[in-house]
Amino acid sequence: MANAQAAGAVGAIIVNNAGNTVFDMAGDNPEIVIPSVMVGSRDGNRIRQEACGESAAYFLGDRFQVTAAWRAANGTSGEGQAVELTDQSGYFYFFNEENIEITIKMLDACEIGSFNSFWFFGAAMTDVEVALTVVDTQSGLTKTYSNELKTPFDPILDTSAFATCP
Repeated sequence: MANAQAAGAVGAIIVNNAGNTVFDMAGDNPEIVIPSVMVGSRDGNRIRQEACGESAAYFLGDRFQVTAAWRAANGTSGEGQAVELTDQSGYFYFFNEENIEITIKMLDACEIGSFNSFWFFGAAMTDVEVALTVVDTQSGLTKTYSNELKTPFDPILDTSAFATCP
């Protein structure tokens, strides 16, 4: 907090990227006078999405970031709006929040048998052009899954998506 205050911050929200444990950020330094709060990973992601207009979903303790870009037959395009349901699953909507377009799931299979990888699954109810991009924020590796315009979206069942364990 001392660095944030020294840089001119009027307050700070700290996100616990290792889970949802919340604790006091004030410490015992009486010179720190700005308000601060620690929030869990899920709440932090929602705050970031709302405050920054970010359209990404984060899974497995923020290890993986997923975004969706789309283009419709009428030429309109945009970024899918992400909704996280759990630390492993969520969905995107494109046109309005009541119209779910793509469901996604990220699983840690690092210790399941000999898989030694993270799995990515997706299913959609759309025929718009889609590019789903998954980034392993720890290793920097990126995978993009695409769907062509006016083509039914094939399910994604990638059980070797990221061999980047742990």
